[in-house]
Amino acid sequence: MLKSIQKYLFALIILFGALIYYTSNIIPYGLWGSGNQENVVYLPAAVEKNENRLIVAEKNIGDRYNPLLATTSGEERVCELVFDGLVELNVQGELIPELAAFWEVSDDAKVYTFHLKEGIYFHDGTPLTTEDVAFTYTFLASPYYQGPFSDKVMDLEGARAFNQRKSETDGIAGIRVLDERTIQFVLTEPNVLKLYDFQFGILPKHIYQVDSWGDFLALNDKPIGSGAFRLINHTNQSIQLEANEEYYQKPANIDGIEIVKLENYDANSVYYLSEGKLDIASINPNPQNVQRFASSSQVKLISHDSNSYGYIGLNLRDPKFQDVKVRQALMHGINRAFFAETFYKGYGEVCNAPAPYLTALTINGLEEYPFDPMAAKAILKEAGWQDLDANGILEKDGKEFRFTLSTYTDSNYSYNVAALLRSNLKDLGIVMEVEFLPFNELLDRVFFQRDFDAYTLHWVIGPEQQMLGTFDQQSDRVGGYNSVGYRNEKAEEIFQKVLRTVREEEREMLVEQWIRIANQDLPYLFLSYNVEMMGVNKRVENFHPSAFSGWADQAKQLILRKPGNSTLSLN
Repeated sequence: MLKSIQKYLFALIILFGALIYYTSNIIPYGLWGSGNQENVVYLPAAVEKNENRLIVAEKNIGDRYNPLLATTSGEERVCELVFDGLVELNVQGELIPELAAFWEVSDDAKVYTFHLKEGIYFHDGTPLTTEDVAFTYTFLASPYYQGPFSDKVMDLEGARAFNQRKSETDGIAGIRVLDERTIQFVLTEPNVLKLYDFQFGILPKHIYQVDSWGDFLALNDKPIGSGAFRLINHTNQSIQLEANEEYYQKPANIDGIEIVKLENYDANSVYYLSEGKLDIASINPNPQNVQRFASSSQVKLISHDSNSYGYIGLNLRDPKFQDVKVRQALMHGINRAFFAETFYKGYGEVCNAPAPYLTALTINGLEEYPFDPMAAKAILKEAGWQDLDANGILEKDGKEFRFTLSTYTDSNYSYNVAALLRSNLKDLGIVMEVEFLPFNELLDRVFFQRDFDAYTLHWVIGPEQQMLGTFDQQSDRVGGYNSVGYRNEKAEEIFQKVLRTVREEEREMLVEQWIRIANQDLPYLFLSYNVEMMGVNKRVENFHPSAFSGWADQAKQLILRKPGNSTLSLN
């Protein structure tokens, strides 16, 4: 991945010049700060020294602390700490028991039976039973539910009838409580990957069974679960949690956790790690940060493959983006290799399909879409886009090629992607405006309002290679993750076959077929992969992050070394 020094310096000079020329009116002052004190936004006053309390930085912390609603990284972290699911992923990405002691799957992969562990209690002291499990999964199918995860239960017997108010009962036929510790889920069709859907944190029925959706949302800021930590307080800047001393497993080794939202995150996370005032923070993977911490006496860097990719989502309901030739032309017209090399500086690669980097390398014949503006212009011309009046802007059927990219604030990544896109597309005769939104507002605009031309985000690739729940037709709905409106009948057939195919080798062949389709049909404009890099204070022990398991998943096993904690004073 590393290039020669000469080539790197030349590319960096070109990028710097291009960014200054094309983006002086969209990149805010101070973007290029690298953690110097002049760029610092001070940590909240509520953050106080505590020798056995973990302090973690996040880009956003959100306000929907409910496992059936959480979508931002901060919300998901809180839910991982406060709630437990039936199963969870370990560091290797394998499903292991959490609330479930064990489970059984029928030979036809249509019946999943879970047996709960003994002695599990919610934070208010109420026992957790299978009635709570049934309530949680039934609520996902409720006609009142307005979150993104209802597709996870629609394959249960009776779920659709319940969702459409056609059920004669108050529940779902495919959810069967056998006793206080045994529950059964019955599917309409075989699904060998169904276990992955049982990671949702379980809600206490006696608290969350309310009269209206508004009442349900009102519980977001005071979540009650069965997890290893309790939420004590939160503001728009920080979240405080304390260890649950009555946790059914071994209680956490640490007393509590403070999650801090940092403005100008890229600069401030590095600065506060350097000052010893943060325990864990994700940082940009680049040589500057590696060099900065190489000789640090108190910070170590941990890196791993992220299993994620950055992408541009186009609204495929827009006629101009429905044409696959246009999407292929845009892929050729964006200098993605230049971005991956100069932004990640040896820690990123170009992405051409919705597959992990190492998986994509094993598939021969994938189109790589090299940067080629002339080819892009030729393809656009084939698609009917030409500059007929010589004003520098392509048009078709009397309409100019214009659109707006919606992206998020407080991120070097989003500012640089926007700058590169606008520059490259201008050379093709396409006018792209940019709007920067707070992260939560962007998510609402994309997945719930569905009011966008194009947007930029990342996906973490799941076990089904982000097929179901992201590109399937059922997820093309308000709140669903197929926000772009992608439809492909051949792909839909593959998605369903994957669920019914027991043999792993056959599933891998089907997944490869989907990757090849996506590589040609381009449901997204795929941008890049990158290594995930964490800055970790050396007092933190027993932390082993991976693409499948982060600090929140491992919080209850973390140990904070006692001696010499004076560096944690945030005053």
